[in-house]
Amino acid sequence: MVLSPVNYSVGLGAIDPAYGGLAEYRNFQVRPYAPSGTWTSAPLDLGGTPLKPGRVDWSASIPSGTGLQIQCASSPDNATWSAFSASLPSGSTFSAPLARYVKFQASLQADAAGANSPSLSSITLTQDDLSGELLQAANVKITPNPARGDKVLLRYGLTQAAQKVSIEVYSPSGRLLWTDNNGSTQIGQDQWMLNASSLASGSYLVRVLAWAQAGGQPQIVTKAFALLR
Repeated sequence: MVLSPVNYSVGLGAIDPAYGGLAEYRNFQVRPYAPSGTWTSAPLDLGGTPLKPGRVDWSASIPSGTGLQIQCASSPDNATWSAFSASLPSGSTFSAPLARYVKFQASLQADAAGANSPSLSSITLTQDDLSGELLQAANVKITPNPARGDKVLLRYGLTQAAQKVSIEVYSPSGRLLWTDNNGSTQIGQDQWMLNASSLASGSYLVRVLAWAQAGGQPQIVTKAFALLR
């Protein structure tokens, strides 16, 4: 923060011979506080992009007449950042877009006389489902299973944006029946509908493949489902 013009108040104690006759300074104060100031945290690398937002808790002393607001921002690459969110009460949900990197900003406001200022002690982000994996088996589900009708729904979720998502369906004998290369590459949950009207009873496999980067190796999750006629 940039300090406004200040008055200095110095209390002088008795001369202490042990310090060669130098005066001992006590109760040194600088007033008033700057009218306002902003603190921005260093970027925090979560190690992956969560599927759902975490909880933000903070602790502060806010004297009467002063103000404090906490905001958050996020970035997928620690280069391009979202705008800071609206003010976050302690105990609220992280409200910036879901991304791997996060940071916080605190805006502090002194009282009109400059005699008191808020004091921020801590900010905590609790993220229960954090993972560095692009595609997690727990986030790939097939319903209904077993299936008796002609529609089988596949749900999957990405923890961070992918370069490409492909979905493959295999017969009970292991033969590749078809491939869909148009799966959503965006963060979060998506779904894909399988038309099983041409399939006979049996056990089938569905594979979801997600590429974090072009030319790299995909992460693969395989799920089985039974079709009953």
